[in-house]
Amino acid sequence: MSQIGEASYDPPEATEQKNRKEHIKIRFDIFNDGTLNNRTNIDARLVTMLAKEGRDNKQYLTDEERRAALELQRKMSADQHQKAVKAYQKHGAPPPSESENSYEGYYTNIVRMERNVNVRPNGGYQYRFKAYVEGVGSEDLAGDEMFGYAFGSSFLLWRAGILEKVEKGILEMIKQIIEQVQDRDNVVLDEIVVAVYGFSRGAQAHS
Repeated sequence: MSQIGEASYDPPEATEQKNRKEHIKIRFDIFNDGTLNNRTNIDARLVTMLAKEGRDNKQYLTDEERRAALELQRKMSADQHQKAVKAYQKHGAPPPSESENSYEGYYTNIVRMERNVNVRPNGGYQYRFKAYVEGVGSEDLAGDEMFGYAFGSSFLLWRAGILEKVEKGILEMIKQIIEQVQDRDNVVLDEIVVAVYGFSRGAQAHS
C-alpha cells in the first residue's frame, strides 16, 4: 500500500537568510534641563494665561509666548488642558507676583535643542531616540521642591534631585529601546551611543 505525504524543503540560501542577524547601532540623546526649568510647567502657564487674556482682554504674554500658547492649545486634548490649567492655578505665580518658579520662565536652549533633534535613522544608526528631563527642583505639573532646588537632592516621594533626574533619563532610554527592539530576534546590538546635554545642574547630572 502506497502512502502519500507532504514535506517542505528550504534550500540552503533560504535557511541562511532566515538565520542572518541584523547588526544595529543605536544613538540616544538625553536633554537635562537646568535648575527649575520645566517645559511642561511652562506649557501650563502659557495655556492658562492665554485663556486669561481672552477673559480679561489684557495682554499677559509676549508675542512669542502667545504663538507658542496657540500651538499648544491646538495640540492639547481637553483633559490635558484642564490638568495644565489646574496645575498652574495651584502652583504658579501669576502677575503681580514676582516669585520665580518652574512655571514662570520660558523654554531654554535645552528644550529647543531637543525639539530639533531628528530621530530618523541616519549617520550609521539604525535607531535614534531622545528624551527630555525636567530640571532639578521641579516636577511636571507639581509644586517645586525647594530642597532639590537648593541642594540637588530630594526626600521621600519627591523626584526633583540630580540623582532622580539621572535615573529618569536612563529609565526613559531603556523603555524606548525595549519598545522598538525587544521583539526582534534577529537583531545584534553592536553599539549604543548615549549623548547627554545639559546646563546648570542639568550639566552636573551627566558629569
